[in-house]
Amino acid sequence: ACPHCAHFQEAVWPTIKSDFIDTGEVRWVFRPMLTNPVPLAGAGTILANCAEDDRFFDAADLLFAEQSTIFDAARSGGDVLGVYNQIGAAVGLSPEALMACFQDPAMNEAVNAAAMQAGEDGIPGTPSFIIGGELLSIHHGPDGNFWHWGEEALMINGERVPAEFDGDSFSRIVLHFMNDSSSEP
Repeated sequence: ACPHCAHFQEAVWPTIKSDFIDTGEVRWVFRPMLTNPVPLAGAGTILANCAEDDRFFDAADLLFAEQSTIFDAARSGGDVLGVYNQIGAAVGLSPEALMACFQDPAMNEAVNAAAMQAGEDGIPGTPSFIIGGELLSIHHGPDGNFWHWGEEALMINGERVPAEFDGDSFSRIVLHFMNDSSSEP
């Protein structure tokens, strides 16, 4: 339910996936976090987790692509479940299977546990990233928005890195950490 995450999924994820994840250079772990509106975020998380076989990221892509449709339906009192059923069908879930997932106490407990874990990990908002055990997040300041890694501003070639969500900018960050880690023993 995070618009910034939807933008990341559209503008950055395809580059990161093809250049680093599909090549095996980077291991990517996606952890959901409940954002407002929490019922929609929870429903999306459950749908993705219930998707057939290895279709989690297909479901996530569709959920982010259809986020405005889901929000519009929710605001207007429309058929939100119908939108979820369409997304579910695209990843192999019948309406009955999706409803069973929504009503499964274990699925709801898993969503709540993921939300609690995000809090324990110190995630201040979404999207955020943990690289090498340190939090990469955006800090907003009077002179602009910049990436911070841990408690410090992320510096590459002696300059703070602006918080931009495009494939090239995020690839630069990934390459920085890959190069930095390859020089360590």
